[in-house]
Amino acid sequence: MKNRTTEKIVTFQYCFSLSGYKKTLPAGSYRVVIEEDFLEGLTFTALRRTQVSLYLPPDPCQPGRAEVLTLQDPRELDAALARDLLQQQQNSV
Repeated sequence: MKNRTTEKIVTFQYCFSLSGYKKTLPAGSYRVVIEEDFLEGLTFTALRRTQVSLYLPPDPCQPGRAEVLTLQDPRELDAALARDLLQQQQNSV
């Protein structure tokens, strides 16, 4: 099975949380790496997300230490971004 890796930057305007991570994450921009598998046997191109990795900003108390959060549910990042957008819309009213 073939796979594809894409990388993007996502920006949160507000603090947010993700399951499996104890701390609340600060607003800001985050590097995201998405792993997807091509679904074979179809007459059209289709992909399934298999892993989403969120690169956390370095902790100033532990310089040089990078932390990567691998999301258990690949759709969780989309849900967190949707909550952030909803909060932006509610605060702009």
